[in-house]
Amino acid sequence: MLFVICPASTLRSGIAIAVLQISALATSGGEYSHRIWRIEDGLPQNRIRALCQTPDGYLWIGTAEGLARFDGVRFTIFDQSNAPALHDDGILALRVSRDGALWIGTEGGGLVRYRDGAFRSFGAGEGLTNGFVRAIHEDESKTLWVGTDRGFFRLGGDRFARLDDTPDVPLATVLGIGEDEGGRIWVASAAGLLTVVDNKLVRANADCANYPVSAFYESSHGFLWAIGTTGATRMRNGCTVPGPALPAVPIRSLVEDSGGNLWMGTMGQGLIRFGRGQTVSFTASTGLPDNTVNVVFEDREENLWIGCADGLVRLTKRSGTNIGSQDGLEDDDVLTVYPDRKDNLWITTLTGQVYRVSGATVERYRLPSPAADLRVRNVFQDSSGVFWFGTLRDGLVRLEGHTVTVFTKADGLRSNTVRQMLQDRSGVLWIALDSGLSRWDGHSFRNYYLQDGLSYPSTRCMIADLQGDVLVGTDAGLNRVHDGRIVQDNEFAALRNEKIWAIYLDSSGTLWLGTRGGGLLRFRSGKIVRFTRDNGLLTNTIFQILDDGGGKLWMSTSSGVISADRQELASAADGSKPSIHVIPYGTADGMATSQMNGGFHPAGARTSAGDLWFPSVKGAVWINPSRIPVRHTAQVLIEKIVADDQAIPLSSEITIPPGHGRLAIDFTLCELVNPQRIGFRYKLENFDDQWTTALRGRSAYYTNLPPGHYRFHVVASDAASSSVSEAFVSLNLRPAFYQTGWSYALLVLAAGIAASGGLALYARQTRARYALLLTERTRLAREMHDTVIQGCVGVSTLLEAAARFKDLDAVEAETLLDQARIQANSTLEEARQAVWNLRHPEAAESSITMLFDLARKLGVEHGIQIETEIAGRGSLDAETDRAFLLVGREALRNAVVHAKPGHISLRVSLAPSEVYLEVADDGPGFSAEREEAGQNLHFGIVGMRERVEKLGGVFSIVTSPGSGTRIVARIPLRALDPDPSTTRQSRAEAR
Repeated sequence: MLFVICPASTLRSGIAIAVLQISALATSGGEYSHRIWRIEDGLPQNRIRALCQTPDGYLWIGTAEGLARFDGVRFTIFDQSNAPALHDDGILALRVSRDGALWIGTEGGGLVRYRDGAFRSFGAGEGLTNGFVRAIHEDESKTLWVGTDRGFFRLGGDRFARLDDTPDVPLATVLGIGEDEGGRIWVASAAGLLTVVDNKLVRANADCANYPVSAFYESSHGFLWAIGTTGATRMRNGCTVPGPALPAVPIRSLVEDSGGNLWMGTMGQGLIRFGRGQTVSFTASTGLPDNTVNVVFEDREENLWIGCADGLVRLTKRSGTNIGSQDGLEDDDVLTVYPDRKDNLWITTLTGQVYRVSGATVERYRLPSPAADLRVRNVFQDSSGVFWFGTLRDGLVRLEGHTVTVFTKADGLRSNTVRQMLQDRSGVLWIALDSGLSRWDGHSFRNYYLQDGLSYPSTRCMIADLQGDVLVGTDAGLNRVHDGRIVQDNEFAALRNEKIWAIYLDSSGTLWLGTRGGGLLRFRSGKIVRFTRDNGLLTNTIFQILDDGGGKLWMSTSSGVISADRQELASAADGSKPSIHVIPYGTADGMATSQMNGGFHPAGARTSAGDLWFPSVKGAVWINPSRIPVRHTAQVLIEKIVADDQAIPLSSEITIPPGHGRLAIDFTLCELVNPQRIGFRYKLENFDDQWTTALRGRSAYYTNLPPGHYRFHVVASDAASSSVSEAFVSLNLRPAFYQTGWSYALLVLAAGIAASGGLALYARQTRARYALLLTERTRLAREMHDTVIQGCVGVSTLLEAAARFKDLDAVEAETLLDQARIQANSTLEEARQAVWNLRHPEAAESSITMLFDLARKLGVEHGIQIETEIAGRGSLDAETDRAFLLVGREALRNAVVHAKPGHISLRVSLAPSEVYLEVADDGPGFSAEREEAGQNLHFGIVGMRERVEKLGGVFSIVTSPGSGTRIVARIPLRALDPDPSTTRQSRAEAR
């Protein structure tokens, strides 16, 4: 989230004053853009206690729940979970020593040093007898001083020496440490002010004013600022000395910025800036997370970092700002901006409102009647001082003094929607319209359309060239108007498919064309060179092109504002430079949004003072190119290497143990304000053939990397400074045992032995498979003979008998035909079961589950109540599982098809030694002896009995005519195959 920080006393028009009166910027809160980070953005906790920056550019943040490292894009958290040297997650103090090491004071875990990517702890074993480290200081002689809750220490080598615990200072509870211009060390303690004299800690001069001190800040002017609960004061030799009258508020942190301003973080009073004799307050009501500021820090890019109780804040000097709703715009969706001949700025909005900015005043401008309610889109002042207003579907308005004239289609205008107005060197006014082009000579209109040579009806932009011709950009090409006529320009033929929305003609006669969807075009001597996203543009849609007078082209796009060096663009177009550097500007630079507006002109303008203005959906954007800060690019860093999910310690040459070839490499370059301007490309030498551009993240991922020697090469480029930074790391992926040369030799030998054994095994398996196939063929032949073939024979016999009785006894013939029909249906069902058995030799589900599913299905299909019950728990081998399913299915189908019952019960019981199946129905019953003998031409019972008895089981039928039927099968359980794929698990469930 981006805010503009304003002092509590700033009036509503303060932004306009800051924008339009540059001399007032130094005292205006609008000088800074403001961003907040909290836990949801990656911080370990919102309460910030300490801040510092290491030479590699990282910002380090100390909180009560861990240490965070920030590169401008992502936070890396260090705590006890990933940094064992941190014995406590509470961070109280941070200090960077001259050798680049980071010293970390913890809340009970002692002192920790971070250097060369490794943490080391210092505690009682190194002489630091108290673990609550609240103050760290390195003096001019590079000696480290450490203050704790119970003791003041000096580091010598790797050991600490305690300086209190003496008769003069028995116990020092240290709050802060400072060093004056003479190199003398001062200590703020709970017992008062202390100092170091001849390597001894003593009490300060008692004759000096007893000023309560809790911390120090070393001024660039050679004195110490003593900070306390009643404010801050200058101090020399332990005594306060006259200085500026700072607010008497409880100060927790004080910093002097590069401009000489004092910034004070207070407890409950927010942030206070003191400079040039003025005091400005920033509080929660003006954008801070809260009013308690624990620490203030200025980084090397002159950004201010504010550590509050509820978040981290960055203040960045703005190179521009917005005029929007906060300045009185009722509608801040701005469409066009136009500076008139007196440098008053005219603003039009989406709803047709007009505003005029004059000096420090922003006022709504209302056209006189009859144009009062028209929706204005653009403003233009001609050479005679007359104002013209283009509208949306309401025509063209001329304002001469107090006289208003409205021109519409009825007056000869080609269309009523005006997109741009331009006056040529002869004084003729040209009007670009949504449908055609019109020309006003002071008396009448002349219109131009397709029949007049216009390449497309929708005109977007116009410019007068060095010869006085008018160039007109349309949604399908560029047109030249010469002496009042549209003439064919063969050089423009290549542009006929371009949607030209912006035109700029530089002093050399080169045309720069902004397109919608086609990027930036450079047109010179009939040659077109295109620049797109592939060359570094934010987007391929450009609304306006401006020259800042300093050699840079500024472009308003659909994704923000960008600038590029015009000479660099020309060199890239001529082929003498391989790439271009485009600098993006957006919310990080103080703009309220990156969404700009275009399609109507002027979609951007430059004032006589050199200020640039662009319309956006959140106001008019002002940029002063002369105030753009110079950024210094840091060194690209390789942060972390993870191989096969294991972090690898960083060094210039890294050996990675054998694994699966998965590699992740994190890299970065610290840019704390505008990280979007940094681009990365990387290459793993000896693996990648080409460079890879890192489009979304700052990481490289590889999988299935073969063993070998590689070098990872990453290059970072900064669009703002054209600088390039590189980093390398050598990687040696060691081969696994099976990837070495001698292992391959053993593998070949083993393969030969295995091949000979395999051939023998294959021969045995082939014989076994043939035997199994023969057995299966025999089984199939028996089943087909006993079921389908016998059924067909029965049908044939019945049909022959029916034919004989046709003339002798019609009733008997009809009976025989009915029996034949029943037998055919039964035989067809047997055939279906046989086919199903062949296509489903194995099933993923257990036979019991499939059987119960079949029971439910048959019950629904035939309207029969089928009750299922299961008891016990056990496992069936594959053969038993299959036989159980086939027997149960045959019994169920027989009961449904032949018995025509009203109720069927299906019971299954699993015991340790057997599986029990019972299918009972309340149908009419039958003679079991005749059925099994085959007298009723049904062979299903025979097949069920054979399947059960083949497995050593018992099969029985209890039935008689008129008493229903009960079929029982008991199959013994055999020892399970150790291969789990051949076992079906059956579990008892309540049904």
